[in-house]
Amino acid sequence: GTLTAYSGYTTVSGSGQTIANNPSSNVKITSNGSSGDTVGSGTTTINTLIWSATTQNGYINIPASSTLRLGAQGAILHNDNKYLRIGNGQSGSAVTAGGADNVAGELCVYNLSYYAADAVEFWTTLTDNGSGPVTMTAFGSVKIDNANSYSGGTYINAGDFYCNGGGNTPFGTGPVYVQSGGRADLGGDNNATVANAFNISGRGFLAGGNCGAIKGTYNGVLAGLITLSGDAQIDP
Repeated sequence: GTLTAYSGYTTVSGSGQTIANNPSSNVKITSNGSSGDTVGSGTTTINTLIWSATTQNGYINIPASSTLRLGAQGAILHNDNKYLRIGNGQSGSAVTAGGADNVAGELCVYNLSYYAADAVEFWTTLTDNGSGPVTMTAFGSVKIDNANSYSGGTYINAGDFYCNGGGNTPFGTGPVYVQSGGRADLGGDNNATVANAFNISGRGFLAGGNCGAIKGTYNGVLAGLITLSGDAQIDP
């Protein structure tokens, strides 16, 4: 058969736009300037989010006590060589997945870059969807700047999952699975005590110099069980 490009995106272009609540929308942001675009107050639900600008960093602002909720398999796709920052540090702001109230969800982050300067950055809390547990799946460069509370587990399938402000809970409360080619990087969370269980394999990722499936931090403690699912390297 013939493969054709998907054309049903809800396109957002220009700075200061509002991302509307529509659980079936696949939002594609083509530009948004230094002030970014903003989700509404309360809970804004969309299906997926794509950042496709080619020359600028991206900003998605989430107001205080408000939530951006993705679909049940809520994908965030970043295909540029700039960073995409989701959230702006507002108190009580959050990102979750599930598509509707209290439904379990998977937050899937696909970043075509493995480099820190091009990361998908979360400056907000990643949470469960009410009573629905949320799982985080990461490909490429992801940066965590907040403590998180999602409980479904973290799957680092490729690239660097860099913790830079998550304290003791950058991975939420569930187990962490690091596949060969991925890295759980605690290098930005000094003095953290991380209680998650880890299941790891591999030596990290090539762009990061193969420096471990887990990279430790200054005075940090990994307090949970670490299980090797294959040959693995840890960089303390």
